[in-house]
Amino acid sequence: MKFFRHWARTTATVESPEGRFEITCYGGSETSLDDARREAAAVAERSATAIRAGKPRGDYPYARRPLREELLEELSEGGRVAAVTTRNAYGATVLNAAGALFADIDYPELPFWSRVRRLFSGSKESRDEPILSRVHTYAQQNPSVGLRLYRTAGGYRCLATHRTYEPGGAEAQGLLDALGSDPLYVRLCKAQESFRARLTPKFWRCGARRPPSRYPWSSLEEERAYRTWQADYEARIGGYATCALIGSFGSARIDREVQRVLDLHDRVACNGDAPLA
Repeated sequence: MKFFRHWARTTATVESPEGRFEITCYGGSETSLDDARREAAAVAERSATAIRAGKPRGDYPYARRPLREELLEELSEGGRVAAVTTRNAYGATVLNAAGALFADIDYPELPFWSRVRRLFSGSKESRDEPILSRVHTYAQQNPSVGLRLYRTAGGYRCLATHRTYEPGGAEAQGLLDALGSDPLYVRLCKAQESFRARLTPKFWRCGARRPPSRYPWSSLEEERAYRTWQADYEARIGGYATCALIGSFGSARIDREVQRVLDLHDRVACNGDAPLA
């Protein structure tokens, strides 16, 4: 699972054939903030050298680097990190699981004219039926598999409860494909070596403003402004839920590690009959 406990930010002024300008670079570390600062400085130097030579910036590719998110909580099981929670770019808390497989199943995007015909024909055709049928059928055909299904604002979320999986592995890929998981989500899981599930609402769905900045902050003043935003956001999300449990399918067996991740997920993401956000 790719994540850094510490992040640092640095800026540098670069003279290039196109003129003089400032760059901002970031570095992460599993061990210390000082190490993250050294990495940020190294990234800035590589980038500056590349820019001065008229080449692309010397940063490492997106798919290979952990996401730049504030670490909130670690959950350990059997001597390893089973999951971490982080705060994403738009301020929501996200669960990152090392082996508990979450599938993100979005409603299909209908073509424009299909939406128009549906509107004027008064069609009550359910977008849910194909997804529910797929999950139910898969569980029937694979009785050793346990699936826990949730509704979200944009579709469904499914948690495999019977065992853990290796993100990016063939078995995980097969299950995600069989459940109809969003391809972008599947690629992100593979790149980050974890299964991600958002725990708190998106800010625009609960009436909050956009976060004023992004972690790591450039100053104490910037962090204070962010924490003020965070307090307002957290006050607003109490009346919402991120997902609602639909039911369980297939095997009733729940893996020990998955159970701990499930408990954390449901405690934060579910909120009875509250509106989904």
